[in-house]
Amino acid sequence: MYNDLMAVLSEILQSTDYKIKAIGGIRGTSGVCNSNNLHLCGLAVDINPGDNPDCPAYIKKNDRQVGQFWDVAGDHKITQTEWDLCNKGGQVTNIPQKVIDIFEKHGFYWGGYGWGNPNRSDAMHFEYHKYCYE
Repeated sequence: MYNDLMAVLSEILQSTDYKIKAIGGIRGTSGVCNSNNLHLCGLAVDINPGDNPDCPAYIKKNDRQVGQFWDVAGDHKITQTEWDLCNKGGQVTNIPQKVIDIFEKHGFYWGGYGWGNPNRSDAMHFEYHKYCYE
């Protein structure tokens, strides 16, 4: 995955104006590598989480925020419109289609597609599936 990720980042830098301010990978959580969390396997990255939230993880329940990363990640100030969109199962992202296409060309799947669930958008998330398709 490393070589493909480096190729993605290089191509984004050379052919787009999109600024990657934050990139994350393996979480400091306990657990084993499995298909439910490819971060633990070193097969997933999150791009600019402050601008591209995992909406279901950041919705409010009973007027309380559920989730812990969006409001502290990056320098993005969350707007009420974005909160409302997430709470309704919508997608908040600033990742242009060209950047998504570059990731896909190198074997990544974009979490913004939602894994077949119309109320699931993890816009920051890219999973490495290259060898799954070969």
